[in-house]
Amino acid sequence: MKGLAGGIEENRNLVEKAVRDVASDMVLSPKVNGMEYGCADGALSGGNMSDLISGISSAVSEALTGFSGPQGNIMIPVYVGGTLLDELVVTVQARQSLRSGGR
Repeated sequence: MKGLAGGIEENRNLVEKAVRDVASDMVLSPKVNGMEYGCADGALSGGNMSDLISGISSAVSEALTGFSGPQGNIMIPVYVGGTLLDELVVTVQARQSLRSGGR
C-alpha cells in the first residue's frame, strides 16, 4: 500500500487530470432549447413545462441505464474440488435487504 500511495503522490497531476476527465464524462446535457419553452433571462414565462420536464427526465434515465445492476435472481454455483455441490439463488429482495442492512 505504501508503494501505491507513493506512486499516486508522485503522479498527482496525472491522477487529477484523469479524475477531471472521468467527471466531465458524467455531466448530463439534455438536448433542450430553453427558448422553445419561454425561458427569458432565467425565468420561465410560459411554454410547455411538461415537455421540458420530459426532456430532462429522459436524459437522466438515459444516463442511468448503464448504472443499474442485475434485476433478476443471481445463481451462485458452489464447487468443491471441481464438483458442483449446490446452487444458491439470491433473489432481488434478498439483495435489497442485504444492501439496506435488513431494513
